[in-house]
Amino acid sequence: CRYIPTAMAAPPAAGSAPSAFNGCYLLVSAKTNATTYIGFTVDPPRRLRQHNRELAGGAKTTGRVEQWELCLCVYGFPNKITALQFEWAWQKPHLSRRLHALEMTGKRAEKSLRAKCIVLAKMLNCLPWSRLGLTLQWCHPTLERKFHALLTPLPSLMQTMAAARVDSTVVERVPLAARQNFQFLTSQPNKVCSVCAGEIEDDTWLWCCHAHCSLCVHTACLATRFLCAEQPNNPFLVPAQGICPSCNRSLVWTELIRNHTLRASLARETESYSGPAALCTFTEEDLLAMTHT
Repeated sequence: CRYIPTAMAAPPAAGSAPSAFNGCYLLVSAKTNATTYIGFTVDPPRRLRQHNRELAGGAKTTGRVEQWELCLCVYGFPNKITALQFEWAWQKPHLSRRLHALEMTGKRAEKSLRAKCIVLAKMLNCLPWSRLGLTLQWCHPTLERKFHALLTPLPSLMQTMAAARVDSTVVERVPLAARQNFQFLTSQPNKVCSVCAGEIEDDTWLWCCHAHCSLCVHTACLATRFLCAEQPNNPFLVPAQGICPSCNRSLVWTELIRNHTLRASLARETESYSGPAALCTFTEEDLLAMTHT
């Protein structure tokens, strides 16, 4: 049997919510768990089928193993490039400047499942990855029980999801609340930044992920506000999290950026949608509250 995480599945059909999934996964050989493979994917179940030669497109290096199983997956990266950089460092820790403290040499012993988990734990707890709102999803209950201790604790921004044996799941996508907020804000003729009160003239603005929030803000304005709130003379250029200026709820920066990268898909969804069951299902009271936030 195969174990597939509850937060991942095939891409949504046309017309459904846009997908924002960028993940790095760890495979183990089904018979012995002695052989491992690390890769990047936007669709873990499909990628696993490719590695097991059920579909075309699997990596050549995985062809010598008869059957693979998904051990775990790390996702929540703001974009594909960041995920690919994470994949490279996880595959080649002995070449990564950020992981020199592990004193890896690239020898065969360092390719075991235990060694890969140790490297992953180090990566998740060092910069820049420790400031990303990543999710560690276990996909194999037996291996989770055996190696869970190696991957705890994680930074406060991250979460761990227990393994689940399921047939199909939901790909990480723009939350419904964020989609509704985007539709409401794009329908407004004039947009004003919630931080500097200046007019927003281009598409470089962000919005809140929480329900019924009218936050519309310049990216630079919100980043500066978050960085100043984290600590005085903040040495970082990109914030990790902050409090929404409009609804006073917590926001993770990487989630805001993921939603922003899907702006084009959300705009097409908003323009093409019509019918009585509109995407934005606010009551008159909801809309009044948002316009006065």
